Amino acid sequence: MTVFRRVVGSTVGAYLTQCRVAEAQRLLLTTSATTTVVATRAGSSSQSAFYVAFRAHCGQAPGAYRTRVLREGAGVDAG
Repeated sequence: MTVFRRVVGSTVGAYLTQCRVAEAQRLLLTTSATTTVVATRAGSSSQSAFYVAFRAHCGQAPGAYRTRVLREGAGVDAG
């Protein structure tokens, strides 16, 4: 674990959480799956743990993230 932390710059747990949040972001933007399904597919142990981790990394709830990013994307494409 010491070598992992030295090389990657974070603990194994923090790295896994970062990977799960990244996968959740991808799923939120590329599928119409519910946030419950996204949490499960991203490997979260529970819905509440997923929301806490997602909010900590992204600063907002998964549904709000999806809405904001898709709306911004539509604005860029239209403009």
